[in-house]
Amino acid sequence: MTRLIWFLLALTLVITGCASREPTASPSPSPLDSPLSPPSRAVSPLATPTSVPAPETIPSPQAGLGAVTGRLVGPQTGQTVESTGPVLLYLTPLLYSTDGTSTMAKLDKNGAPMSLPDETGRFVFPDVEPGEYALAYSTVTSEFLLRAPASDEDLVITVAADQVVDVGELHVEAP
Repeated sequence: MTRLIWFLLALTLVITGCASREPTASPSPSPLDSPLSPPSRAVSPLATPTSVPAPETIPSPQAGLGAVTGRLVGPQTGQTVESTGPVLLYLTPLLYSTDGTSTMAKLDKNGAPMSLPDETGRFVFPDVEPGEYALAYSTVTSEFLLRAPASDEDLVITVAADQVVDVGELHVEAP
């Protein structure tokens, strides 16, 4: 009798497992399909250039921050620097020696405020932490600090809270 019960139990399991189900239409995977989910638009941890507003508008900085604006021109008066290729500008904080004099500027392309001059050479750095900065000029092939107008000294920009610093026209001649 127990053999019959075991036989009926096994037969029930086999019949249940073999029961016909409606086949589901599943598309066969293409060798070009990726098992990964599609990429999402991620925010880069790198600093991104700021867009330059219209010439008539200089942005008011957020409370407690400053702004820097100006215009890059080539060696001849009025010539824009656009012809030299893409240019990025960075505000680089100054490093000081133990006696309090500035000795160098530290360029950190991943964290420094960055601006992309427009076609007329105009640039804006909105919402900059107060402090002293040098202005670094960067192209694909070179990087250097800009000089103060009519001087052989590096341009030092002092940003104060709630103020806009206009450095005017800066004549640039790549080394």
